[in-house]
Amino acid sequence: MSIFRLGELFCGPGGLALGAITATIGNPDYKIIHQWANDYDKDIF
Repeated sequence: MSIFRLGELFCGPGGLALGAITATIGNPDYKIIHQWANDYDKDIF
């Protein structure tokens, strides 16, 4: 099995991660795992 790890910079609401983990790849030998995310918003500090 091949596992692809997804990382996101400036991820916002997480649309890329949601799309990646719910995507139908069509081959059970491949899997995508959301590994990490990073975002910066000055209003949260």
